[in-house]
Amino acid sequence: MGNIKILKASAGSGKTYQLAYAYIRNVIRDPGRYRHILAVTFTNKATEEMKQRIISEINRLACGAPDGYLPELVRDLELPPDTIRRRAREARTRILHDYSHFTIVTIDKFFQRIIRSFIKELGIDINFNLELQTDPLLDTAADRLIEAIATDDKLRKWIVRFAEEQIDRNGKWDVRSEIVALGRELFREQYKTLQSEPVTPEKLTAVVGEAIARSRAVKDEMRRTASEALAVIADAGLRPEDFAYGRQGCTGYLTRINNGEIVPYGKRVQDALGSDDKWVSAKSPHRAKILSLVPQLRGLFGRLCETFDRNFRFLNTTRLLQTNYRSFALLNNLNEKIAEVCAEQHLIPISETNSIINKLIAGNDTPFIYEKTGNTFSHFMIDEFQDTSSQQWQNFVPLLENAVAQQDEFPVLLVGDVKQSIYRWRGGDWQILGRKVREAFGQIAEQTLDTNYRSSGTIVAFNNNLIERCVRSANESLNRLLDASAGEGTISASLRRELTDMLAEAYSDLKQKQHRAPQAGYVRITAYDPPEEETARTPVIETVEELQRRGYAPGDIAVLVRTNAQGVAVARQLLDYKASRPDTPYCYDVVTQEALQIGNSDTVGFIIAVLQIASSPDDRIRIAFYNRYLGRNLDEPPTPDESAWIGRLRLLSLEEAFSEIVLFYRLAEKKDEIAYIQALEEQIHAFGTSRIADIPLFLQWWDESGRTQSIHLPRNRDAINIITIHKSKGLQYKAVCIPYCNWSLQPKTGSLLWARSPEAPFDTLEHVPLEWNKALAESYFSEAYFRETVLAQIDNINLFYVAATRAEEELHIQFPRSAQENTARIHQLILGSIETDGEGNAKIGTLQGHFSETEQGLTYDFGTPAVSSAEEHAATGYPASYPVEKNHSKLKFRLSSQRYFEQDDPPAPSLRDHGILMHRLFEQVADRTEIMPRLQQMRRNGLLSDNEAQQVQALLDKALDDPLIASWFDSRWSAVRNENTILVPNAPTVRRPDRVLTRGTEAVVIDYKFGRKKRTAHTRQIEAYMRLLRDMGYRSVTGYLWYVELQEIERVAANAVG
Repeated sequence: MGNIKILKASAGSGKTYQLAYAYIRNVIRDPGRYRHILAVTFTNKATEEMKQRIISEINRLACGAPDGYLPELVRDLELPPDTIRRRAREARTRILHDYSHFTIVTIDKFFQRIIRSFIKELGIDINFNLELQTDPLLDTAADRLIEAIATDDKLRKWIVRFAEEQIDRNGKWDVRSEIVALGRELFREQYKTLQSEPVTPEKLTAVVGEAIARSRAVKDEMRRTASEALAVIADAGLRPEDFAYGRQGCTGYLTRINNGEIVPYGKRVQDALGSDDKWVSAKSPHRAKILSLVPQLRGLFGRLCETFDRNFRFLNTTRLLQTNYRSFALLNNLNEKIAEVCAEQHLIPISETNSIINKLIAGNDTPFIYEKTGNTFSHFMIDEFQDTSSQQWQNFVPLLENAVAQQDEFPVLLVGDVKQSIYRWRGGDWQILGRKVREAFGQIAEQTLDTNYRSSGTIVAFNNNLIERCVRSANESLNRLLDASAGEGTISASLRRELTDMLAEAYSDLKQKQHRAPQAGYVRITAYDPPEEETARTPVIETVEELQRRGYAPGDIAVLVRTNAQGVAVARQLLDYKASRPDTPYCYDVVTQEALQIGNSDTVGFIIAVLQIASSPDDRIRIAFYNRYLGRNLDEPPTPDESAWIGRLRLLSLEEAFSEIVLFYRLAEKKDEIAYIQALEEQIHAFGTSRIADIPLFLQWWDESGRTQSIHLPRNRDAINIITIHKSKGLQYKAVCIPYCNWSLQPKTGSLLWARSPEAPFDTLEHVPLEWNKALAESYFSEAYFRETVLAQIDNINLFYVAATRAEEELHIQFPRSAQENTARIHQLILGSIETDGEGNAKIGTLQGHFSETEQGLTYDFGTPAVSSAEEHAATGYPASYPVEKNHSKLKFRLSSQRYFEQDDPPAPSLRDHGILMHRLFEQVADRTEIMPRLQQMRRNGLLSDNEAQQVQALLDKALDDPLIASWFDSRWSAVRNENTILVPNAPTVRRPDRVLTRGTEAVVIDYKFGRKKRTAHTRQIEAYMRLLRDMGYRSVTGYLWYVELQEIERVAANAVG
């Protein structure tokens, strides 16, 4: 009987080293065990890094290299070094010769393998494609849902009423955006796990209708009470303004209620209920009259307040539910449309993989199911376990239980750090690592990696002391909130126990030991006043300049931001400042996430423009882009040679067209663009392997999602890195700057959460979608409010932990100075953790520093800034050009168009294209009157440009001047059959003549040819058609060959058929 081992790996603690060691230890013990180890990561980048690390270390052992893992292996396995090296050589050979069973994969890829193994059982199309981008899929489904109102009366009435309510509430009638916004929840795991069955519009209407009716009754009761009180005042000859504080006093509340504004009463109403003096000022001329009314008014006020207190949570609940219930009722309809699109396009959204596996293992012999993937795994290693979702965990549990039951020692290694859990919005549940593994498996082994090998001593001490105090302060604040809420009855005692000290528990293993020199490293905290001028030196610019002055290369510096918008703002600051000071000795160039998107490369944009012109020659916007890249006037048309060359691209495969473009315009020589060109080719290849590799389809996909795909570049020594905190996870930089370290600890107002109410009539609903705001705290959904408040604070403190632990040598924390003391923001927790005296000294726990204040702001310094060592960096190994060559030899297929062209008789490409297009035209028309409408339809559908349509029309007009050809397209024929199949008895093939005309016992058969040469095979083909028609009973049969390009018609003699 084995056990589960949890490796708690704080930032910089050598997690990758330990993971690789655990794997290598297993394969040195048994070189064949690699086939039975499943190592799971969460990103492709982490997968490649782990594979490279393991193979590299095994190779070092096999080659007898010193150091490495050898001493630890000798100690742990009690084997001599020679035996370890021999087994390393054996393991290396086995892995390299059986690489497909070297199973280190992302969690998504592992579950996809299982789905492909059970395609038949799941009823999934064998050619399904995994869809990573869900927004285009959601947009298409939403469009179909809106279109369905034309035929679905019930749906139309619901959406019309939805639009009317939208206009009443916020003046907007666009319900589609609301449907799409909520529709994103369909791809989230939380929705799939919370909703056991769809909620019907009828059920929602009944619940909301009942709640609205009851709310209206409460409001009417309160208005009657307020009206009665106002009448008492009026009958006495007084006005509400005559009372204390006028309209802002207690009688002003009566006016608001009487006007239908149902709001909480304030302190002045409470004071008036308790004291006569609070009703009127001492100098009021109406004092005696007002005091005489107090007993009667106090009774009415008491009744009004009692009604409000008794019903306030119900009123809030009704109002909150009304916000999203219309779009919520449409989720099931939208889900059906999504399923419809997926079925048509053979798609499975990547978000579905976990739930598909979850349904698959229910009630099945789980080990057998996993065995069918081709591997029987006995050892498991799961990295970044704090980001595992609930369904992923449920899918893994049977495997882990089986491994623990059959193996000794520790067949399961779970590695993670609760403090670095920042992906809850994507389904990650850190409580699995923090609590649920222990609940599922009972006794487990834990090991904490408590030494930081990444950061300098001062940074480790700073993070230890600062974050400990931030967590303590926030935890105490949350506990007070939970205690007060439990006392008021807005949360249950069980939820209070669950959430109390949850933050402190998550950070119980915060403290790290210093590995690097204790006195090395530097931290600066700056609370600054925002500059008035856009091109002024901001704290970010000052920090960048100072770091470069002290020897840091631009690529050693990372600016970490909370959002992409902040990243754009920082990049603009640096680049605008650079533009205003061209002679500066400092570098302000940046690398941002947006710059790493494939679509932002001019060269990639040019390649796409050429493909778009090939598909739509009259697209003036793309022609302008094409000219801009080539340095021409924007409205200059391509030369005739260019137009002809571009036109030929549409007859090539997507990959061939790409290669031709790169070669023709010599793009392979653009060294700075090679990474983007390579990334585009990879996208083209991936598209071609999962979809029909058609240029128009690729261009459609590109516009929807392809252009936003990111590339991975080596770190640029000559550019400052601007990156979001989420993207920075797993990375490290010599110097880190956090310029907007003032984010809220609260959930974002308007963010969506799912909640359930225990109170009637809402208890008949399962979880419903609600927008987070403070009104939730005073509703029947209050437990969801407080749970989200606690979890969001943990998320946001985790964000700061991740950002602060990326730094190796220097950490610069910056935020705008604010007069408001709002402890619900991270920078106020930071400031509240620092102690200062009047002599310029600052202290965080045991860490001593300095404090100064100037007109620009406050500065806290810890440690000593040092001159960075000038390290030599090898230049990035970019190739001088991108290797692309023509396809001279390839598989040849006999396509349908070869019926008109011979291999040794190729026409000019434009004529070939026109021939095929003319054949498409002819196969859709019965007589001459249908030719022009069909031609116009082909032009509208993009099969023909305006210019091409004119050319085809000219060819047709000339051909139809021939009386014989015109007779084939007149209306005297009783039946016209285009491309109809003739089944031949006892023959392995079928016959398909281009056009057969019949009237009574007369038949005419025509075959079109677009080549330049006549062949006897053509005549034999028509003769075969004529014989078949005679056998079918037609007595008068005539056959023709129409050589379209030669403008000749050849009649096949009837006697040749015999």
